[in-house]
Amino acid sequence: GSAKAWVNFDGTGTIAARDSLNLSSLTDVGTGNYRVVFSSSLANDDYVGGGAFNWSNNGNQINCTPDTTSQGLALILEGNVFVDRSVVNVSYLGDLA
Repeated sequence: GSAKAWVNFDGTGTIAARDSLNLSSLTDVGTGNYRVVFSSSLANDDYVGGGAFNWSNNGNQINCTPDTTSQGLALILEGNVFVDRSVVNVSYLGDLA
């Protein structure tokens, strides 16, 4: 199947989506921590998330995790430190409710 929700956004300063699918809202929870709320919920909370962001060092990771059927989380780390990035891309795959 295809992604049921995705967003490309600027995660620095006042965060803003550049483009998206099935996005109701985007919240800056804290440094390197974003909440993606879907317009249409997924069928269950066992969906899969993935993503990418711009970085310059090794040891970087993004964790796009299911939270509930109506929202996912995106966490960005450099080593063990949460960081904001200017280009963040996340997608969530599963079945719509």
